[in-house]
Amino acid sequence: MENRGYPSVFKGGGLYHNHKVEYSSETHSLIKRLLDESKLSILQRKTLQNSLKNGDPLPGPGLPGSRESCKKICQKQILIRPLTSKRRTQEAILESGAYEPDRYFSTKLPKDNEKEKLRLQNLMAYGREESVETKEVKTRLRMTNSAPSKRGANEKDDFFDHLLQEVEEREEFLEDMEKLGEAKKYKEMIENEIASKLRNMEKIDKKRFEKETGAVSKYRNKFHCRGPPKSLPLTALDLPNTK
Repeated sequence: MENRGYPSVFKGGGLYHNHKVEYSSETHSLIKRLLDESKLSILQRKTLQNSLKNGDPLPGPGLPGSRESCKKICQKQILIRPLTSKRRTQEAILESGAYEPDRYFSTKLPKDNEKEKLRLQNLMAYGREESVETKEVKTRLRMTNSAPSKRGANEKDDFFDHLLQEVEEREEFLEDMEKLGEAKKYKEMIENEIASKLRNMEKIDKKRFEKETGAVSKYRNKFHCRGPPKSLPLTALDLPNTK
């Protein structure tokens, strides 16, 4: 082939491939001293050592890990937001709701205070919790909430009904105690209370007490014949001799 005068190309060189250089031992020792004296990071030292070993050109001032390269990277990562042209006024801040406290939303369901009161009343009076309102409490609520339109006869009727419901409640209590096998403890006391309430009903309205049928007649025949509780004679008591 004819030689047309093209320049010879070195092996390993070219436009996109830098020419490899063989550094002398003096250059190696000089750079080693400079590395020992300088305060370079491990990454920078390894980069220089690899360049000497492979025959690559030494890196410039923009060495990876240097302050200049770090500044460039940090400047790229930081996002600078544009500032507002003016400050907000106090009225604008108040209108935006910045000073309004957050609303409190309770996770617990609200309790009915009236039902809690009734539950505690039943627990203290009868020794058990009842979810359903007793008849006595219902009548009291009805008597307090209803407007007193008529007095006299109406008040007597209400009190008569109230005593009747108390008698029914005590009878139910005795039945429950009989089922539990503890009626002996309360039987005499409850029966005396029923008899006293029946006497009060007779005093309030004797005609209605005698004409009333159903529950009243049942309790009248069972308990009304009983008189007031008898007191024990003094001779039956063991009293100490004071003489």
